[in-house]
Amino acid sequence: MLAFLAGMVGFVLSGDLFNIFVFLELMSVAAYALSGYHVTRPEVLQGALDFAVLNTIGTLTPLMGIAVLYGHTGNLNLVGMGTALARDHPSGLLVLALTLITVGFLVKAGTAPFHFWLANAYGVATAPSAAIFTAVMSDLAFDVYSRVHATVFAPTTGTDDAVRNALLALALLSALLGAVMCFLEADLKRQLAFMTVSNGGIVLAGMATLTDTGLAGSIMYIITAGLLHGALTLFHPRAGWLITA
Repeated sequence: MLAFLAGMVGFVLSGDLFNIFVFLELMSVAAYALSGYHVTRPEVLQGALDFAVLNTIGTLTPLMGIAVLYGHTGNLNLVGMGTALARDHPSGLLVLALTLITVGFLVKAGTAPFHFWLANAYGVATAPSAAIFTAVMSDLAFDVYSRVHATVFAPTTGTDDAVRNALLALALLSALLGAVMCFLEADLKRQLAFMTVSNGGIVLAGMATLTDTGLAGSIMYIITAGLLHGALTLFHPRAGWLITA
């Protein structure tokens, strides 16, 4: 748990894109272990494997985007990359890097259509681990992605309609699909997992406006939804608060 928390802190505070990847990987490896804590149960093992395999692919995707950006700018600092790219016109390499990094962070956030792992992993984790996953982990991916996008890509892409429309489409899909699946589920943890998918779509919609007001609204929503998710995950109608399994 301490390794997971350390990875989250470094993930949020780092100003270097490669260091962000390193802390993301540290956080992910610790999360895989936490989700598979009761590994002797077949359903727990299956959920942890889904979590590990799909998130490893999602973690390597931004690494390829980082490599493209480093080869183009010769820099790994977020501000330095943004300054170097601001002198160039949008190019195919920039679009490729933006796509790879966006997909990687959206996999980590559990946004549709990259959410297949989330319910299986969160549903089998212990209550303390699931509370941190639903309340913090997914939201951190949005927080860091918004900072990377605003610092590195926005100076070049500006308020590009194609970027906005793509993000809005993913946000709408995630919000609707997560809400429908949450309604259809009977298990509390899986309901909260799909609620995380749906709320992630709302957060992404605010970010997709590419405005200060939309970003501020997303940040406020992340804070309030995170507190609510954590409280609901720790509550069980038969066992009371702070259950451990």
